[in-house]
Amino acid sequence: MMAKTKASIVSQGLPFFAFIVASWYGLSSLVQNKRDLGSATRGLDSVEEMDPVERMRRRYRMSESDSKGSVPVSSLEDELENVHKSINIYDFDYKPVPRTDEEEE
Repeated sequence: MMAKTKASIVSQGLPFFAFIVASWYGLSSLVQNKRDLGSATRGLDSVEEMDPVERMRRRYRMSESDSKGSVPVSSLEDELENVHKSINIYDFDYKPVPRTDEEEE
């Protein structure tokens, strides 16, 4: 009776654990290959990954001359400074919001 339980553990348990280890190795290599391929096709280096504007230009294949603003944006900080220069919160006029006919009833 002992020989039968040892044989069943070896004949069933060992292939099961081998299958688990082989599957883990196979899936990890597939995921790593997918990550390597994704980073290679994007073509981003560490500086471009940190700069969201450059990442957007690369993703949508835009060059600096394609930007709609008069001055190309080099970073988000520069864009924020440009917005702060163009907006004056102390000089404004009150303009009433036009109402629809439904709200007047």
